[in-house]
Amino acid sequence: MSQVIDFLGMYVFFFLILIQNSARLGWTSPKKVKRNVWIASIVTTLLSGIAAKGGMRLQPVVMLLIVLTLVTEFLATRKTKAKVSHKYLFASLGFLGIGAAFSASDVTRRFCDPENHWIQGHAIWHYFGAVALFFSIYHYRQFYSKETGEMVGSN
Repeated sequence: MSQVIDFLGMYVFFFLILIQNSARLGWTSPKKVKRNVWIASIVTTLLSGIAAKGGMRLQPVVMLLIVLTLVTEFLATRKTKAKVSHKYLFASLGFLGIGAAFSASDVTRRFCDPENHWIQGHAIWHYFGAVALFFSIYHYRQFYSKETGEMVGSN
């Protein structure tokens, strides 16, 4: 059960970014971002739980989501006439990359000692993922009105 919750948190993170980018691109309504994030996250989590039970590794799914995030961010930035700052996005990606390296070291058992209850590669992945989420929030808030909280058109 804890692995399913782990998947859910990871997918909320990625779909929050991807669906905001799809709204910036005009592929979905900004008013449907929250709903679509939850639908995509829950459906993907359920499918991942089934796939994991069947022996499928989920790291390629995460890599695909990272690539889609980068591609949609590039397209959305290119489409907009407004200036877009990427400093927080780069910080987010940096922390995500560092966390992914620790997660990979855990999967390959290079940084996984079941006797060590204080530090594990996968746990460090979660810490760095949380920091990455923090910076992604700062990146995406530039696309929202401070007065209304609604996503503003980036065209």
